[in-house]
Amino acid sequence: MKKTAALLIVFISFAFSLTAAESIIIGFKKVFEPSVMESYAKERGWKSTSRDSLIVSVIEEGGCRDIRPHFSALDIRCVEVPDGINITEKISYFSSLPFVEYAEPNYKRKAGYTPLTGGPDDTYYQNGSQWGYNKIEEDKVYKESLITSGLNRQVIVAVIDTGLRREHSDIIGTTVNGINAIDGSGNVDDDADEGHGTLVTGIIAANTNNGNGIAGAAYSNGSSLIKVMPIKALDEDGFGHDADIYYACVWAADNGAHVINMSFGGSYGGITLQNAVAYAAGKGCVLVASSGNSGINEKIYPAAYSQVISVGASDINDNKANFSTYGKVDLTAPGVGITTTSKNSGYESVDGTSFSAPFVSALAAQVVLLNPGIKEERVRKIMQMSADDIGDPGYDIKTGWGRINAYRALTENPDRAVEMRTYNWPNPFSPDRERNTTITYVLSAPAETVITIYDAAGDVVWKKTVDVSAAYTGYNYVKWDGKTTSGRKAGNGTYFFTVSSGTVRGKNKITVLY
Repeated sequence: MKKTAALLIVFISFAFSLTAAESIIIGFKKVFEPSVMESYAKERGWKSTSRDSLIVSVIEEGGCRDIRPHFSALDIRCVEVPDGINITEKISYFSSLPFVEYAEPNYKRKAGYTPLTGGPDDTYYQNGSQWGYNKIEEDKVYKESLITSGLNRQVIVAVIDTGLRREHSDIIGTTVNGINAIDGSGNVDDDADEGHGTLVTGIIAANTNNGNGIAGAAYSNGSSLIKVMPIKALDEDGFGHDADIYYACVWAADNGAHVINMSFGGSYGGITLQNAVAYAAGKGCVLVASSGNSGINEKIYPAAYSQVISVGASDINDNKANFSTYGKVDLTAPGVGITTTSKNSGYESVDGTSFSAPFVSALAAQVVLLNPGIKEERVRKIMQMSADDIGDPGYDIKTGWGRINAYRALTENPDRAVEMRTYNWPNPFSPDRERNTTITYVLSAPAETVITIYDAAGDVVWKKTVDVSAAYTGYNYVKWDGKTTSGRKAGNGTYFFTVSSGTVRGKNKITVLY
């Protein structure tokens, strides 16, 4: 029987934000042409023409100071711009140099965090206050011992955040060594006012079955096979710069992380951040990020990158949380009234997509643990196809493929996690000229099927249910005349359609062009 908890909450929404930079990221080319280096150095009377020395001299000549010397092995440098100096002019100056790939502001990104005051302190899993674990059926995973010590493997989830309070009694023994991406040290203490990193980590890796506190979503039935790698890249105010996030992603990927959780974001997709994501993805990491807390249709980075699984928030009734940013959402997970570990060694109840993402990261780690050598795209597909559809049938831009279901993801045959083949023709489609566009989908057996068309804002434009008696094994066809359910013409633009039949789903795009 499912347990539920009634919580009186005061919700205050803090949207993700991106603020002005006080420093610059310089991306240097991987290879410097010797002749260019020699000529450049000679013009300025510099003796050494090595790549490293030239970079140092260029930064000094530009009137800036390298504030991340531990980045020396990377292709980027993070430099401080003196007070009173125009950052835009400095970016233009560095960008013009022959051995610089790009220069951009070192933007700050704010953790998507919505605090909840007056939450319960006594938060045992057994008393029902951890409704999210019951909702995604992690209790069944634990009860049936799907994750056991006999697996003799370890999976690492890197949490790039404000750090971690390692001394918390419910986290001791569930982590591996991490790094401070801001200063290059091993000090990952969570000194943030909000303790954001400790809140996120507890959702993934809190000790389970110890008679105390909460149960972590990645718990392993008495043996911690999934551990968190804490990486401090956000400061005490919950802000993080792209340069530090870049270093964090590279370090995590190079030091054994299988999954990377990023519960932060900003509205600008910088080159440095994109390169960080691409590097980790290239190393085979499963990348997970929170979609944002603005409650509107907008792109938040890094969640908006195609290599990243973007996670929205749902409530106890499986509704999309009103603050959950949508548009590019892949999966949904509990994110309202989530009880987790706090930096004061206690527990706290919090709201936000920041706390939805770690549920998905924990499940991704469990899938990796049970399927050695599995590829990232397969992990993603298993979680998508096993999710409980809580929005419109099939994929939708507000809840993605649905709210994750850990038990189904870990017990259903991975080979069933396939996406239905769908397409439509003609495309682009002119209702005045072609009259109809035909949506084609393939079924393995006759079944009731729901076809839904959405506009770019995620609103339903048209919907049709095909009864099992009218369905066929193989190719099936449905025509759309370009009109909404109210009979009005759909305007020019891109529309999204989903086809849902049981647990098998497909999606595609239709372009309407008069």
